[in-house]
Amino acid sequence: MLISIIIPNYNYAQYLPSLFLSLARQTFPHDQAEIIFVDDGSTDDSVEIATRWKEILDYREIHIITQPHVDRPGPVRNTGVQHAKGDFLLFIDSDDTLSPQYIEECAIRMNLRPEVDVVYTDCIIGGENSRLMQLPKFSPGHMKVQNIVMSTALVRTETFLKTSGYKANTGYEDWDLWIQMIQLGAIFSRVPKALMTYNQHSDGYFQSKARPKDALSKATLVLNNPGFFEPETLRWALGYTRREPWAVSFQTGIIPQKDHVRLMLETFSKINASKRPTAEKIIFSRWLEPPKFIPVAPEKTKTSYHARLGERMAV
Repeated sequence: MLISIIIPNYNYAQYLPSLFLSLARQTFPHDQAEIIFVDDGSTDDSVEIATRWKEILDYREIHIITQPHVDRPGPVRNTGVQHAKGDFLLFIDSDDTLSPQYIEECAIRMNLRPEVDVVYTDCIIGGENSRLMQLPKFSPGHMKVQNIVMSTALVRTETFLKTSGYKANTGYEDWDLWIQMIQLGAIFSRVPKALMTYNQHSDGYFQSKARPKDALSKATLVLNNPGFFEPETLRWALGYTRREPWAVSFQTGIIPQKDHVRLMLETFSKINASKRPTAEKIIFSRWLEPPKFIPVAPEKTKTSYHARLGERMAV
């Protein structure tokens, strides 16, 4: 077994020591893994820091690749895949960290269940309000509404190569990749342990780049994968991209389903299109509960599953 650890990076020099230290502490044999660090034209000292860590870490191989800035982690990950030699790919962003058992636990799951294509774990949301994120058992139905698979995951290389890779036309590029895999029949498996930390901060890609373009990214993701979604959801995606007034943005990280789309159309048939904010308010007020297959988080978290997942996804 050889695992290729792919790290996309742009101007995250301040986070790299923590990431590399977490890789140094992995219990999985280091001689069975390679690191591929792909820098997206950083203007800080990211490459210098990575180079220093290359001399410290004892992995089988460590590659430092630089490229012109493309401003999206997906295409940067694709570059890493092009240089990977492993049977498995482990994607991790450069501002996140892994618990010491992360790679070992995921690799054991892959070995015990050879039919599995993607293994991911629960996580800790780092930052000012650190908290546990417990993900639900995987279901394709979840993925039609919101991403429940972390972007940090262990993937069979042969499965990844059957997809189109990470697409650059949507901010939800990891969600798009998982849907591509689902349509290919890929099997996903969750390890119910929080074995990674996703660090949430204002200059993170999702917070600063993807979230402000949430609706367009969701609509593009739907149009990228038309066979996966219901006709009503496709109608919403087309309507939003065409700027049709009835197709409102909906909640962050949530793709509207057929009942929501019907409500949008019904509402706009009664309200003049010029009063779009009023219509959006009515639509949101009538959508009081998440879809039935999205569970409520245990009381101990004190935060609904819907609210927590809307902050991050993907996974």
